[in-house]
Amino acid sequence: MTKPYKTVCKDCGWRGLSSERLEAQSPFADELIHGCPYCIRVDCFLTA
Repeated sequence: MTKPYKTVCKDCGWRGLSSERLEAQSPFADELIHGCPYCIRVDCFLTA
């Protein structure tokens, strides 16, 4: 039984589950990247 790993935003300190990440369009590539739902900065998650 695996749990979703926790994430933390290095900018605002928000902590949550990886499933709570928001997806945003990357300005550098045609890929979706994850962002923080509170400070809305993209690619700011680190695994805790």
